[in-house]
Amino acid sequence: MRSRLIGSVKGLFRKKAQPPPPDPKVLAMQAQHQLEAKAAEDESKRKAMEFIAEQQRLRDKAAFDRQQASEQAAFDWHLQQQKSDNEAELKRREAANQMVIERMKADASIEQAEKKAEVDA
Repeated sequence: MRSRLIGSVKGLFRKKAQPPPPDPKVLAMQAQHQLEAKAAEDESKRKAMEFIAEQQRLRDKAAFDRQQASEQAAFDWHLQQQKSDNEAELKRREAANQMVIERMKADASIEQAEKKAEVDA
């Protein structure tokens, strides 16, 4: 009987040492807090990814704008070069035409002088 009594007493102590079963409300609140923490973490990650994507979009736009500006500058330079070349060609042609006119005037003067010399002779 004594061993039964000791076993019963030991059983009582074991039962007292075990924690009480968790309260369902506490478990529900813990689960809710875990879900909220996960949702907050996911939202934070989403915002970080959006920020990174926006930064990349801005870098890409800046690179595109630099490329466009470079191409526009090359085009403008080429256009200016063509304009300068055309102006030089125009001046060359004007000078050549002026030389032809001067030659024609000289030839006419020589012809007139020759005719006058023939008439005077």
